Amino acid sequence: MPHEIGETINSVEPIYGLAAIGVVHPLKVKRNASARAGDVLVLGKPLGVGVLSAALKKDKLDAAGYAAMIAATTKLNRPRADLVQLDAVRARRRR
Repeated sequence: MPHEIGETINSVEPIYGLAAIGVVHPLKVKRNASARAGDVLVLGKPLGVGVLSAALKKDKLDAAGYAAMIAATTKLNRPRADLVQLDAVRARRRR
């Protein structure tokens, strides 16, 4: 189990971070804090991929679960780019 020591994390697994860099018009920024109760939630990938990944790491994932995990994690988020252009979209989750 990872534990923090100051700003350093000790873990048995490698940990890495990713950053998305791009340019957006200041009036078209969609923040994840703009969502409101009753908004429709559009998922680009199914919930539970993290659970499947954890099961794989513990050698507890069967072939069907592995196939589901690979299908979900290799699916592109292409529709998201089009959706955020719509004025009715108020928020987006940052990755």
